[in-house]
Amino acid sequence: MGNGGQKKDRCVIITAQQADGRVPSGVLRDGDFIVCADGGQEFAREAGLIADAVVGDFDSSSPPDPAPGTQILTLPADKDETDTMASVRYGMSRGFEDFLILGGLSGRIDHTYANLQTLSYLTDMQCRARIVDGTARALMLDGVKKNVYQFLAGLETSAPMQEPADADAQPALPPEGDCGHLTLPYAEGCRFSVFSFEEQSLGVWITGARWPLENAVLTSSWPIGVSNEFLPGQAAEIYVRRGRLLILLTSNKE
Repeated sequence: MGNGGQKKDRCVIITAQQADGRVPSGVLRDGDFIVCADGGQEFAREAGLIADAVVGDFDSSSPPDPAPGTQILTLPADKDETDTMASVRYGMSRGFEDFLILGGLSGRIDHTYANLQTLSYLTDMQCRARIVDGTARALMLDGVKKNVYQFLAGLETSAPMQEPADADAQPALPPEGDCGHLTLPYAEGCRFSVFSFEEQSLGVWITGARWPLENAVLTSSWPIGVSNEFLPGQAAEIYVRRGRLLILLTSNKE
């Protein structure tokens, strides 16, 4: 797989940190525009991939010996963005709105958090984006953007955060339309965590999971959404009315 003449529809960023020491298998597809962030070029080379572009200051790898058609963007060592962020912004300059970042969750904690912020930046830019590093996945889910008056009016019709009146009472149903919604397909041997990536995320629902939530408030300082489990064979549904959620999927296996 490499840089061919066909139209590319997704930008893949290969970072310099890969959980298993290699690019994850089964995630690339024909039509991917491949950008290597600095040392990510070595993982691409080992996987037999030809990059469309290599971006970096090359402090973690040797300057590339490019294949025909590969563009090299050399960055200064003193800069205000990471190589991964620079690679993302390069992809955006090429018109891409769909991004897959490979690696970057299993290395230094500061680099990991920087990559999560890069994921949040892509969400700000209304791009479709996720991070895959070995068996770990990260993505963001936004609630509906409203002004405060519209939002407060909507809360008046939200289901109250309370227990059912009796054992036979049915739980309130998740909202329809006026919220962000994501379906997580059942993944055997995996757990998922849901965190607020803002000070507060309001109107959060989780269904199809061992520990559901109903119209909950998640905050950035209380990890109530950590390490949830799928119900056997069921997809999990996540909803948020307002705010931004970080969703992480990890393998149960040590």
